[in-house]
Amino acid sequence: MKRNGILILMAIALVMSSCKKKGCTDPTATNYDASAEKDDGSCTFSTANAMTLDCQVFNQTGTTYELVDLGLDVDYIVNCQMPISCDLEIKPGVTISFTSNAGLNVNSNGSLNAVATTAGPILFTGVDKVAGAWAGLYIDSEDVKNKISGCTIEFAGGDSFNSNGDEGGIILYATSKAEVSNTTIENCAGYGINSNYGGCDFTFTNNTITGCTHPMFTAAEYAGSISGGTFTGNAIDAIYIDTYASDGEVETSQTWTNLNVPYRVKGGGTLKNSANWIIAPGVIIEFEPSVEVRTPDGHSLYAVGTPSELITFRGVVAGQGAWERLYFDSTNPLNEIGYAEIIGGGEDPTNTNGSVNLWYDAKLNIHDVHFIDNAACGVYGVLSGGQTVNPNYSSSNLTFTNTPCTESFN
Repeated sequence: MKRNGILILMAIALVMSSCKKKGCTDPTATNYDASAEKDDGSCTFSTANAMTLDCQVFNQTGTTYELVDLGLDVDYIVNCQMPISCDLEIKPGVTISFTSNAGLNVNSNGSLNAVATTAGPILFTGVDKVAGAWAGLYIDSEDVKNKISGCTIEFAGGDSFNSNGDEGGIILYATSKAEVSNTTIENCAGYGINSNYGGCDFTFTNNTITGCTHPMFTAAEYAGSISGGTFTGNAIDAIYIDTYASDGEVETSQTWTNLNVPYRVKGGGTLKNSANWIIAPGVIIEFEPSVEVRTPDGHSLYAVGTPSELITFRGVVAGQGAWERLYFDSTNPLNEIGYAEIIGGGEDPTNTNGSVNLWYDAKLNIHDVHFIDNAACGVYGVLSGGQTVNPNYSSSNLTFTNTPCTESFN
């Protein structure tokens, strides 16, 4: 009887805790509810006395401006896609609210420096608290002062800044330069960060992106510039890799680290490796249809996991032949695949031949790899005239499940 009484009390406590009144619990909000016990994200803040910025106020090349904390719930309102041709510094404590499809457009003559400190946060938000309420921060500038750190960017991703239709909380255009660190990007339409153009110089460190479509859409070259961070809670929790022209090329030697979400490679293109490319243990790379990874001569792919942290190459769609292959036309001695899974490769097996393909005398050490659900051979290689084996190929401890053949050289 005593045990039953304890269980009843526990059940009552659980019901009471789950029935806490929800509402706005921030006393500075206009809709603060003193009786609310759990915040429901509905808080709104007064824009009374906020300064509405003139659309041309920062369009003076060669000048420097600061936006300082005015001590208001919302310090500044922007109601256009504001051109930034100056060096604009946003000080800690500032909140900027954007009307429908407004944003900041940092052009080639300008820079944006928004670095929060312990003195105060920096918030970029929409007047309307819905995804896509404003356009975002667009950077088309090579200035080393472009830094966004410790900020919160929310409800962006509305109308694009150009005819390409790019959407995101932060949009980084071709040849631009920026550092984005320790920043939260949330509840944006499209991408948290959109950086799918070539010729840029980026670093992305310890950012949190949630509530967006994808956390990031990026050219392959910049995937190695992502370190740390949290990328879950989005519609698709994957770092989306572009394959359009040079945007699908790993150009400099780099490591793709385990970000605890997959790297997803856009379909219908080639992920070209023109560097010494390392894939760290635990990384998952998933491919949309008709994708191959190509390593030309002189370059290397080193993808070696551990027994407890396998590297996975797989299709976005489950089943045989969901993507093409890993193709090696390289005699680089660093080429190695180990402690990995290769799943669903071999799309169009009459042409692909193998989920791993080797051209004449290509170098590869492959070991401790499990081939699963491949439509073509696990490994296929082309031999030079008179050869019976590829002298640069070695393999050990390969296993095959639902794969039509193992290793084949012709």
